[in-house]
Amino acid sequence: MNYIIGYKIFEFKENEKNTPTLYSDDDMIVKVSKTFDSTKKQNKDTRWCSSQKDSFYRHNKTANMYRITFSDGYKLRLTWDYIDEEASELGSYSGGTHWGQGGIVYGDKKFYDVFRPRDTNDPFEIDWRSNKEREIVDRIKSIPDDAKLSMMEYQDKMSIEKSAIITKSIKDIELIKVIDVKENKSRSIYDYEITVEYRGKEYDIAASKDFKICDLKKLEKDFKNQYSFVGNTINIYLRDKVKEYLKKNKVLESNSFREMKYSDIINDIKDILWPISEMGYDIKPKVEKDKDTDRIYIRINSNEGYSNLDKPIVWTKEVESEFDRLKDFIFECGFLMSEVRYVLEEEPIDKFFGLTYSSFTGLVSNKGIKRLMFILKRITK
Repeated sequence: MNYIIGYKIFEFKENEKNTPTLYSDDDMIVKVSKTFDSTKKQNKDTRWCSSQKDSFYRHNKTANMYRITFSDGYKLRLTWDYIDEEASELGSYSGGTHWGQGGIVYGDKKFYDVFRPRDTNDPFEIDWRSNKEREIVDRIKSIPDDAKLSMMEYQDKMSIEKSAIITKSIKDIELIKVIDVKENKSRSIYDYEITVEYRGKEYDIAASKDFKICDLKKLEKDFKNQYSFVGNTINIYLRDKVKEYLKKNKVLESNSFREMKYSDIINDIKDILWPISEMGYDIKPKVEKDKDTDRIYIRINSNEGYSNLDKPIVWTKEVESEFDRLKDFIFECGFLMSEVRYVLEEEPIDKFFGLTYSSFTGLVSNKGIKRLMFILKRITK
């Protein structure tokens, strides 16, 4: 990656500070990506979502990002998280510990395959009970014991650094003070205008009816710590502070934060997705609740069942912002968007992928999607 500063061009170079090497032999080299520039370089010839800046910070906040490059061009990445999958999804971070494959081997670019170990404390312990061939599993099993040991030792050593990143970002967030909340009477998707103070300066924030903060762009510009805006930590903090303000000043009744019934949730989901139709997509979301598992399934179809969309949805920033609103809403209702299942426009109809929402959004930017389903899981206390 090159940078132009003044009249000089500076090229990013790896070193032991931004990309430490943990292990090397004739067959592979194991490194750790610690900066965004390092990650982009290590992610060459892959479809890994951490190549996007926001996804990098989401992953690196609570996990170490290991990169294993084989001599034949095959690449493995291990996102080894310090928190479990549900906690990671709750915070909208990396999505928990998981492996991914990429690279180009003899001219063949590897498709993006993801593998989750059963034990997040030992991602090298593979229990793969299937007759189906899966290269990513074979490659993980081929990693030498010395390479595994080097990664385990690094994971133990870096836990204090990761804790410091989180602590520092939380302290920065706690400097935000809510000083006013007003109803937005103009025609807008936002229902409330919130004024906050941060380091002596005031900022206006737009919020939805459930006080999930939706627009933080003005505030974000003055935050030097980019990890503060990773995940939904700041959203949860602001939601709680707004709630405290409303109760203290008796602006609104506390039932604004009531727990919603399933029928209300389902109807509101359809309303939230309605703006996507105005973008030229004839979608008819089908929302169903599974009585046995207490999960909710949202199928974004133009017809009944699992049929294709009449017009594939191109995943632009505008489309993503509407689905982000959906994700925020269901979180307020006590659910996580636990999995996204989709088929890309150019893929066969039966070749679907299942990913966490954060991984999904990092991979499908500006791509057409002809099948799309979201699985919501209730948050357990």
